[in-house]
Amino acid sequence: MGLFSRRASAAGHATAGHMDTGPATPAPVNWADVENIRNEWRTQLESADDSMVAWRNGMRMYDDGPVPAQRLNTAEYMTRALGHQLFGRRLLTETDAAETVRRVLTMVELVPSEPIWLLDFAPRLARLALAVAREEGWQPVSLGGDGQVTDQILSADRRGIVWNSVRCPGIADQDVMSHFFSA
Repeated sequence: MGLFSRRASAAGHATAGHMDTGPATPAPVNWADVENIRNEWRTQLESADDSMVAWRNGMRMYDDGPVPAQRLNTAEYMTRALGHQLFGRRLLTETDAAETVRRVLTMVELVPSEPIWLLDFAPRLARLALAVAREEGWQPVSLGGDGQVTDQILSADRRGIVWNSVRCPGIADQDVMSHFFSA
């Protein structure tokens, strides 16, 4: 069972003449379109100075070996500077940005499935890292890149957060990454 299959659906209950089925399920998003990823990050960016402070803290936490409960926080701190990369504002050197992508994907893949809200937030971080890798051409050679970010993509669990973060409607499980990186 994949991580995203663990969420229980909202139980409906009858009320005066209609069935309440809980919140509406959003339409599937084509995550291979980088504009969809930019749209989810557009309002999230902080100033360059604040973003760099958060990024340094995330990198330090990663180097210190974050406790399991801090993996999502560590990844989130690192994405604050990485997010600017997707909009052409390069706060990081190429070396630092590529390392940040690797680290974010590593941390996100290790995020536990409970509490469930983590699974709502973590895919956004993975999508950003994968989009930056694609925009920079760092994905595995087999996916058309230069191979700077390979293990974190090819070794990710196909039922886990990294793969599921860019799943698009109508794309077979085994084709998720090839579809994403060919867009």
